[in-house]
Amino acid sequence: MQAADAGRAITRLQELVNSGPGENTEALHEALAILVSLGSSAATGYQSEKLAATKGSFETWLGIREWQAFGEDHKIFRAQLLLDIEKLRKALARGASGQD
Repeated sequence: MQAADAGRAITRLQELVNSGPGENTEALHEALAILVSLGSSAATGYQSEKLAATKGSFETWLGIREWQAFGEDHKIFRAQLLLDIEKLRKALARGASGQD
């Protein structure tokens, strides 16, 4: 995936955060599809780790799993999801060069 395409994908993931909290199958499927496409170009274990963390957070935020288990205030989990997306963006931008 080209850097510009990856940047647009990350931007879209950030936009999809606004589709939650709560079950939203359409937004979840879109987020997972984006993550799969990003994963096809992720060469390092570190990038794969960040993809997996972001995937898990989206599954909690937009899926049937309860984000409330992570605290009463949804803003806390939302902030964590946005942080996961930012870490993923940095990992993809750095390529194989390491951690954030």
